[in-house]
Amino acid sequence: RFRQEREVYTLVKRAVENITKPRISFSLPEAPAEESPAEDLPLKPPSPVLKVAEPPPSYALSPFPGMLKPEAEVLGPFGAEFYLLKDGDRLVFFDFHAAQERLIFEELKETLAQDGGLKKQVFLTPEPLKLTGQALTTLEENLSLLENLGFELEALAPGEFFLRAAPAILGFPAAETLKSILEEIPAPEASHFLDEMLARLACKAAKRAGELLSNAEILHLYSKVKEKRLERCPHGRPISWSISLEEVRKKLGRTL
Repeated sequence: RFRQEREVYTLVKRAVENITKPRISFSLPEAPAEESPAEDLPLKPPSPVLKVAEPPPSYALSPFPGMLKPEAEVLGPFGAEFYLLKDGDRLVFFDFHAAQERLIFEELKETLAQDGGLKKQVFLTPEPLKLTGQALTTLEENLSLLENLGFELEALAPGEFFLRAAPAILGFPAAETLKSILEEIPAPEASHFLDEMLARLACKAAKRAGELLSNAEILHLYSKVKEKRLERCPHGRPISWSISLEEVRKKLGRTL
């Protein structure tokens, strides 16, 4: 019991009434937002135009600035290795692989002389390379030259390497290609090693026998080697052989 029961009773009663009394809340409706004039509305940026990148042209096959319209005419492929062309009064048997190989060889030499090295591609995942015998000796004796050509090697153990970069022209798999090149080179002298490597890089990059080229590509190659007076591939094989109409007439007994 409380000494002042009446006062306590009154306070408790008021507290209970305050808790249980229903409460009414009022919310005023929001005023409608004023519409902005059309000219004030932000303009929607135009959708970006996506451009599909065209694949780069094949090395030494793309038309070059200022190329004269060739006088020759492509008659078609002749076997897997050649194309037959008509150039004036001559029929030309054209070895397109030898032609492109020589053009690439000359371009690589020019790039090396001007820039001191070739453009290289760095691999996200290094390629393993294992060498033995003369191939390993050739690599070890010419590491600095190989670095100038774009090869980046990390030694792991005797005869075992990671190939971390290679000349951009080489493609994939670069380690297997480098191994085959080093095995092909017959213990060259240091003075000849650079030309041997460039010749084999050009050979690996050039179109192979059996691959079909467009008439425009054949005419471009033919015009380039004719313009530069190139007669043989880096390995010494002739790029073309031709026979004149007069020679054909003599051969067939049709002299005028």
